[in-house]
Amino acid sequence: MRNLLPADRVVNLLVWAVLGVALAAWQTRSVVTHRTAGLTDVVRLARRRLVTRWAMLAGWAWIGWHLFVRTSF
Repeated sequence: MRNLLPADRVVNLLVWAVLGVALAAWQTRSVVTHRTAGLTDVVRLARRRLVTRWAMLAGWAWIGWHLFVRTSF
């Protein structure tokens, strides 16, 4: 396993921050204007099919593994 350079960490954190701000802005816009579907509506729609439920579970497990298990050593 290679060590991350500080620049790699900054870029990684910047990407996550941009994604978080984008999701927060999307949810805020959907709550205020009621013109777009919110995050809850999208997740509810995706959970209707068995394939997307399994894909969401696999994605959740992948995120959990990479955020919690791999960094705890």
